[in-house]
Amino acid sequence: MGQNATATMTDRDFVRVIWSERQRLLTLARRLAPVGIEPEDLVQDALTQAWQARRGFRGEAHPRTWLQSILMNRLRNLLRVHGREVATADTMALPPDRAWLSVTVTDPQTIISAAEDEQQLRNALHTLAPTDRSAIVLRDAEGWSIQDIAAIFAISTEAAHKRIQRARLRLADALREATGQPASLAPESCTRARELCLGYLDGDLGEGQKAEVEEHLNRCEYCPPLVQALMGLRQALWARHDARLSRLRDSLAVVLAFEFVRRTARRYRRR
Repeated sequence: MGQNATATMTDRDFVRVIWSERQRLLTLARRLAPVGIEPEDLVQDALTQAWQARRGFRGEAHPRTWLQSILMNRLRNLLRVHGREVATADTMALPPDRAWLSVTVTDPQTIISAAEDEQQLRNALHTLAPTDRSAIVLRDAEGWSIQDIAAIFAISTEAAHKRIQRARLRLADALREATGQPASLAPESCTRARELCLGYLDGDLGEGQKAEVEEHLNRCEYCPPLVQALMGLRQALWARHDARLSRLRDSLAVVLAFEFVRRTARRYRRR
C-alpha cells in the first residue's frame, strides 16, 4: 500500500506494514524514549493503537509516517504521565540565549566516528531535551519535512526550522564533549552563516544566501569543521536504515507480525 492509497487498511496490509517498518520504528523509539520508558513497550503500544485505528487509515500519509505519528503521540502522553517535558507551542519556543550558535569542533572526523556508533549516538541524543531530540530524529533520521514536524508539534515552520538547527548544533556539542575535545566559542561574525546553516545543509537556500554561506566558509577557521561534523551526523542518523537484517530475523519478524494480529483480534472478539 503506497502513499495516497484510498483503500482501507486490511489485516494483511497491516501485517505487511509491520514487517516493513518494524526495525525503523524500534530504532526511532530507542532514540527518543528517555530513561523509564522502554522502547519495546512504546512500539508495542503504538502498534496496538494502530491496529485499533487501521480501518480509519485512508492513505492520506505514508503508512510509515502514520505509524511514527502514532508512536510520537503515545510518547508525548507518556512524558506527561512521567512529568517530563512535552513539546507544545510554548516549550518549542527558543530561549533568548543563543550561545548554541557559537558551538565549535576541532576534530570533525572524531565526532563522526562517535556518531557512527549507535550507542554513542543514542547517549548523545539523550543529552538533548525531548523536544530537541524529537525534532532532529524526525528530520534527519526519518526524513520528515519541516512542515510535518511543525504540524505534529503545533508550531510554525519557522519555529520548527530553528528547533532543528539548535538540536543539530547541540548534538555536535554533546559528541564533542563525549570525545574529549576542548570547548570554545565561535566569534559573533559566524552568527549569520550559522543561522543559514540548516538551509545550507538541506539544500534549501537561494543562490544568494548559498553564496553568502560559502564565502564565509572560505575565510572562516571555525565553521568548516562544524559543517563537516554536521554533515556526518546527518549521515550517521540516516545510515541505520540501510542496514539489512538477516534472512532468519526477517522470517521471524513475519511470524511475530502474524502472531500479533492473531492475538489482538482474538482479544477484541472476546470483548
